[in-house]
Formats: sequence, C-alpha cells, structure tokens
Amino acid sequence: LVFKQGTTQISVLNFGKVLIGDSQPLTLTLENSGTADIQIIATEVNIPFRTTVSSFTVPAGGTYNVSIFFEPSVVGQFSGEIKFRDVAGNEYTLSLVGEGTDVMVQTSTSGVDLSFSRYTATVSPPSGFVPITGVSFSARGTFSAPLDISLQIANLPSDPVIYKLVNGSWKQLYPSNECSGITDVTLSGNVLSFKISDNSECDTDPASGSIVDPIIIGSSTGTPGAATGGTNPPPETDNTSGGGCSTSGGNSLALYLILVILFTLRKVVPLRKP
Repeated sequence: LVFKQGTTQISVLNFGKVLIGDSQPLTLTLENSGTADIQIIATEVNIPFRTTVSSFTVPAGGTYNVSIFFEPSVVGQFSGEIKFRDVAGNEYTLSLVGEGTDVMVQTSTSGVDLSFSRYTATVSPPSGFVPITGVSFSARGTFSAPLDISLQIANLPSDPVIYKLVNGSWKQLYPSNECSGITDVTLSGNVLSFKISDNSECDTDPASGSIVDPIIIGSSTGTPGAATGGTNPPPETDNTSGGGCSTSGGNSLALYLILVILFTLRKVVPLRKP
C-alpha cells in the first residue's frame, strides 16, 4: 500500500494547527499498485487522532479513501500513528502529527503569507488585567489596504480584555481600542476581528510589507455581576402569620385559661361553709 494526500505520496500526515475542542478531518488515500485486492481487517490509531473505519478492501490497481480526524483537547504538539492490518497479517503504518492551539489566527486578505505561534508576555501587565493566553502573528505581503485579521479564541473569559503589546507598551484593543492604526474591532462569540495598517504605531515591525502583532487575551480581576456591599441579615420571623401566635397575645390567652379552670373547679367542688 502507498499512502497519499491528494496525489502526493506521504510518510507523515500533518494536520497543522487546530483549535482545541475542534475536530479537523483530513482525507488519506490508500493506493494498491498490486494485482490482488488488499483486505484490511483492523485499524488502530492513537488519541487525539481517530478514524471512522476499521475494515475495508483496497482493490487491485485501485484506491480507497479514509477520513482521519485530529481532535486536540489541550494546547501542545501531538504525534501518533495509524496502523492498518490486512487479512494476511501485514501491517501498514503512517505517522500523524498536529498541534493543538487555544488561538487561531486567520485572514481573508489574499496573497498574504500568515504564520502565528503562542506568545508569553515578559512585561508586567497593566493593573487589574489578568493575562490568560497570547499569540503573535506575522503577515507578509503587499498591503495596499489594511489587513483583515480574525482570532478564534478557544477559552474566552466571560469578561474579556484584549491588549496589544507594542515594543513593551500595553495598548488595549478590546473593549476599547487604543491603536489608531487598527480599526473595525469587533468581538462576535469567540471571534475577535479587526483591520490593521502596515507600519502603523501598533505594527511592531517597521519594515514595509511585514506586520508583526503580539496580542494578549485575558480578563479583569473583578467578577462580573458580583454583588457589592455587606451581606444582608436574614429576615425577621413573623410570629403573626401562618396561624402562629404573637408574643403579645400569648400572656392574655394564658390568663384567660387560668380563669376558666378556676371557675370550673368552683362548680365541681363547692366551697365548704365554716
């Protein structure tokens, strides 16, 4: 068997970067250049990779397509393999690699060479800001107009605050935008979108045709919607509701009952005359 991706023979199937929690499918083509069918009876694959097939036949001189999925749950590099075993006991193994990321950077601008990687700030953050994750992207091309950028964020906090780090200086990007070279900043669901101009004050690369952009995603230290002030005391018990008796009425009732008992005893046991 020969492994192919499209028409290219491969020894490794590379899924690239995939947002954690997502599922990225790739199609693997198995090509049988022999004169006899190859009957696959078992398929093994390592987590976080998976496939939906276990047994099939690759016809002589033909091909068979297998869908393989990469489903990272944490950030990091992953490697594994998929192994096919035929009815004769022969094994065919292909290496699998992929990277789980918590931020995906994309552009809708054509003709742009875009790359990105995780980024950790080495400068102390602004007061009240708690960094969670960071990403730095590099875009190269000929920019006749601002570059469209979108960030898909896997674990966006409920009170997101997003900064750009420009030569050691923190500039807020969301919810307020402190960068004049960045426009149209929107957050829809877990996707942050904006446009950035080449050589603007928030482009950390002064060279024309290159935009480098470290971005830090985090939250404020306060808890949104939290109550302020002290704890309210428990409500007082209402002794007059629900059929209960109030304290002020209790003494009068007791005196009345004593008088009734004394009056009854006087009738049952008459007083003796001296």
